[in-house]
Amino acid sequence: MADTLLLRALKGKAKKLNFSNKKLDSVPSIIGKIVSLTNVELKNNRIRDLPPEFGSLVQLAILNLGNNELEDLPEALAYLLSLQKLHVFQNKLRTLNPRVLIGLQNLTLLNLNHNDLVTLPEEIGRLCSLQYLSLDHNHLVHLPSTLCACVEMTELHVAYNNLQGLPLEIGYLTGLTKLHLQRNRIKELPEGLGKLLKLTYLDVAGNELRIFPTELGKLPLREMYCEENPLLNFTPVHSVQEEEVLALKVPILGQFLCSFIS
Repeated sequence: MADTLLLRALKGKAKKLNFSNKKLDSVPSIIGKIVSLTNVELKNNRIRDLPPEFGSLVQLAILNLGNNELEDLPEALAYLLSLQKLHVFQNKLRTLNPRVLIGLQNLTLLNLNHNDLVTLPEEIGRLCSLQYLSLDHNHLVHLPSTLCACVEMTELHVAYNNLQGLPLEIGYLTGLTKLHLQRNRIKELPEGLGKLLKLTYLDVAGNELRIFPTELGKLPLREMYCEENPLLNFTPVHSVQEEEVLALKVPILGQFLCSFIS
């Protein structure tokens, strides 16, 4: 049945192909002939790899491989030079193929939530166009410093991991507006956070923080969450404009909502 649908798509020069929820164990190699495709949906199947012919989809901009059985990024992805959005959430990823990361120069969004990643390769920093990266619900212990070479990034999600800290070079991500770090094991925030002058949202709830760097006072934060941290020393962070309120949830004071107005 899959082959029949693909033949129809080939004849019609289809732009979008939706093979979600088809109980697929593999993707027919004939898909590589539908070079007109710009959007392919393959989520909710049992796919473990992609055929080499998949790399011929040179116009493909959006690919959804969510909820499959991939243990690594398929080699064919390295040739998708037009790919902008890649979803590989809820798979079995244990590693990320460095060759694939090097090839995805135009990728702006990468969703790797709910996998089994323990480390990220240094080549993650080669994603020079990346704006949105989500790594929630993995097993990451640290982030490579090369990640901070992704200077186009505006949102970074690394919640529900085992992070013990952040790279000292985090300050190079000067375009970052949202940073999600809740439910990790972070004991200290680097002073480099004070260089993120576009950061408006910071969530560090459920970590092991005992103090906040004074540099946070430089940030235009509108939302900051820090409940469930063993805070021993805390300096209120003030919003930049008088009418803005920065809400901080402080558990050691009974876990109530404190508001600070400059």
